[in-house]
Order: sequence, then structure tokens, then C-alpha cells
Amino acid sequence: MGIDDLAPLTVVKQYGEYRTGSNALRALVLENFDNALVLMHLLGDKHHEAADYENLAKALSGRGADQLSAILDATWARPGGLTRPENFRQLAFARAFYKPVASSITDGTLRVLLTVRHPLTWVEAVMRFWEWPAQPAADPWLKGQWIGLANRLCRRFNVRYAGWLKLRETFGGRAIVVPFEAIEADWSGVVESLASAFPLHLRRGHPVNSARRVEPSPWDNAPPCYSKAKHRRHASKRPRVHPELEEIVNREIDWGLLERLGYTREPGGVVQFRPGIQLAVRSI
Repeated sequence: MGIDDLAPLTVVKQYGEYRTGSNALRALVLENFDNALVLMHLLGDKHHEAADYENLAKALSGRGADQLSAILDATWARPGGLTRPENFRQLAFARAFYKPVASSITDGTLRVLLTVRHPLTWVEAVMRFWEWPAQPAADPWLKGQWIGLANRLCRRFNVRYAGWLKLRETFGGRAIVVPFEAIEADWSGVVESLASAFPLHLRRGHPVNSARRVEPSPWDNAPPCYSKAKHRRHASKRPRVHPELEEIVNREIDWGLLERLGYTREPGGVVQFRPGIQLAVRSI
């Protein structure tokens, strides 16, 4: 993708928590559409709160505005772990694409993709990724740490997604939610929905998806990264969730917020995990 190809680009900014399928979604977009510029880190890390796009648009549209500096300032204000102001490749990427990124903000064409996952399996997945056991330890201190972490993750989920949902005030139908369960169970449907919702051009041939596990890419300038594992664990295989963890999630998660994201709570207040509980890509 070069300078001559900038005009048809659709600029897409990603947001979403860890372990919600954002890397897999980025790979799907880049594999299937030839005019997408997907931003994980430029304009701020995808796992952080969103930039103030209204003020950013004013900074980008002012007379004599230094658009490159404004975009870099927004990026460094909410950096990811690998974002470095002194990194040459990151600076070169920003320099190459700041004009279409700035234009997408000032002319109201920037798109947003928000990934989300059922909170029960999300908390379990994050704790497993951080090498915590599936159940609280017998040691009282370690058990207290286990319970405390589960509670903090639920509160973090509530705060982060409440903030990201406010993007609809700025973006309206240009911001959509893509559930983790949809990516795992119906990736081709996700591709079709994105093609309908955004001005994205499908590459020739049928939609494609790699069966390999998608790993985090170091930055926006890098292509999708894949592990040597041949297959992803399918979302329909519910992990073993300890009853105490399920109780914490039921108690701490803001279920009104989850309903706005497309999930529902079962009668009686107990969450019964269903693969594909919300398969449709939907506007925020």
C-alpha cells in the first residue's frame, strides 16, 4: 500500500479489552479487504480509553494545523506497551498515513470497531492468560488475591466498555460492536457484515480466514502474526469456570451495560453461557 493508494482507504480504529478477539478481527479485515487501514495503536492504544475526537478534529482542522504532530500527540497520550516515540518504523508509518487518518477525522468518515466478549469467559480467559489457577488456592492470602483480581477485572470491564460505548455520540452508525463469539463461530458472517456496514472492498475470490491462531502484531505497520498452532480453541467449548468466579461475575458486572453490547442475562440472575449468544455485528 503506497502513497498513490491513499484516496480509497477506509480508516478503521480498533478498541476493546484484552482477549476479546481484536487481533483475529484485524487479521480478518486485512486478509479480506484491500482498502482498509486498521489502527491498533495510532490515535491511542486499542485497550485504552478513546481519544477526544471532537477536540482532535478541531486541532486537525485549524488553519495551519500541524496534523502529524496532533496525531502523534493523541497516540503518545494513550500509548500501548510497544508504542515508542523514538521508534523509526512507527514514526515512518505515522508520516506515511497521517493525511488520510486526519481527513477521516475531520470529514467524519473514520470507522470504529469495538470487540467484546461475554464477561464470564472474558474474566476466565484473562486470569488463565496471566497464569492464575482455575480455582482459588487453599492458602487464604492467595485466595484473597484471586478473588480481588476477579473483582477488579469486572470493574475494569464496566468502566472501559461504558467509556467506549460513548463513541456512538460521536460516530453513530460508523462505530460497531463485533462479539468474540461471532468471530469464532461465524467469521464469514462477520466479513459480510463489515462489507455491508463500512465502505470496504472485498478482495477477489471468496472470503478467507486462517485456521491458525492469530498473535498480537507489534504495531500498526506490521502484518497479522500467526502462531504455529493449527487451530484456535472454538468458543463453543466452554472453559471450566469455578462457581466462585461465576458468582463474582454475576454480582459485579453491569448487566445493563452488557445488554447495550448485545448480551442478555438469564432468568434468575444466573449466567448460562451460550456460544453465539450474540452473533450479529451491531451498531454501538
